[in-house]
Amino acid sequence: MIDAVNSLQTQHLDGPNAIMRAVDQNLNLAFKTNTRAEANVLPTSDYRCMIPTLQLQTTRDVLTIYTGEKLEGTCISHLRINYKDRGNQIHPFYLVNTDHKPILSSKTSQDMKPMKFIINLTHYSPASMMGNETAKILDEYRDVFEGVGKLPGKCKIHLKEGVVPTVQPPKRVPFVLQQKLKEELDLLELVGIIEKTSRPNEWVNSIVVVQKPNGSVRICLDTVDLNKWVQRRHNPIPSFDNLASKCSGTNRFFKLDARNGYWSMELDEE
Repeated sequence: MIDAVNSLQTQHLDGPNAIMRAVDQNLNLAFKTNTRAEANVLPTSDYRCMIPTLQLQTTRDVLTIYTGEKLEGTCISHLRINYKDRGNQIHPFYLVNTDHKPILSSKTSQDMKPMKFIINLTHYSPASMMGNETAKILDEYRDVFEGVGKLPGKCKIHLKEGVVPTVQPPKRVPFVLQQKLKEELDLLELVGIIEKTSRPNEWVNSIVVVQKPNGSVRICLDTVDLNKWVQRRHNPIPSFDNLASKCSGTNRFFKLDARNGYWSMELDEE
């Protein structure tokens, strides 16, 4: 799947670009560098201008764009790329019947390292990316699908008697993650998930920073000391059979993913 090759859906492309020049051909091609694309995409017409006589090789690979639409007329060709002092690199290019700008995949862009990547935020209207009926639902229930959300009430952590507060020393954060950690903390403060404090606190939990596969970071609290003093509620966990019996006669099922679920619960100040 070509992730987020939805750039092929729009006439206006912003963001970083790379220029490829065909050797022995008086031709320059401007490529859109897409850090979320999983494959290189080249219009067949541009390929024919660069290499008019080479026989194309068909492929069974199916390229799918953001909307789920499949790209037709797909062939594949391995092109040799020479960029500055990087030497010759061979990368596969999928050839499709489209008149839009070529796309360099995330891997090819990083291998060539022609530029510093800058996050480019682009707004797509729901109606242009999906059916009108779906867009109507998203617009009508905008408060459900946008933002983090907030559950009613406050979550109070009940502690056992005789509790002894613990102040944990801060854990060291790798240098490569420090800037991402600061940006994530600033964002959480901006949207009201956390707040700064300058007063003394009886409880201080250190944080654990984990890098996600997409490069962002996940911040977790190390509550190992606090957990020892928490009064737990003992609620039975329903089995699959219990849940399946409640679904008897149902013909529609939905799978929902709670985004940042713990952020939706406000903690009691005490």
